[in-house]
Amino acid sequence: MMIKFHKIAKITTRHPKTRTATGLLIPLWKDDEPNKKIRPRYIYFVTCAPKSFKGPYLHTKRRGLLTLIEGRLLLVYKYGNRFKKIPLNAGQHPVMADIPKRTAYLLENPFKKEAKLINICDYPWKKGDSETIEPDFSEY
Repeated sequence: MMIKFHKIAKITTRHPKTRTATGLLIPLWKDDEPNKKIRPRYIYFVTCAPKSFKGPYLHTKRRGLLTLIEGRLLLVYKYGNRFKKIPLNAGQHPVMADIPKRTAYLLENPFKKEAKLINICDYPWKKGDSETIEPDFSEY
């Protein structure tokens, strides 16, 4: 299966009187958006250290909505016999990667700063559950 990407809003919040910027609001989940229908059962925060990899992973039961909230990284996934490498940059246009179950992927951070992500999943991690397997990325 192919990973889909959903554009998400990046809204500057402002002081009600002075209208000066006070921060950002990036909606990660709204239950009335039809393009992301998923029943959230597990939401977690993860980091990826500079010059490192996380994965590869293949979840047999879990679909995830993965959003980079700080930094940059590469989302690499296997599509058939090929590898697709998608650059993500939280400082530019934020997107949510919709990763179907049984999709092999890894997170690569070739940059100098830590990357921070949030994942919203439809299947929770359970101790002793072996729903995550390590796919073959030896050709990557």
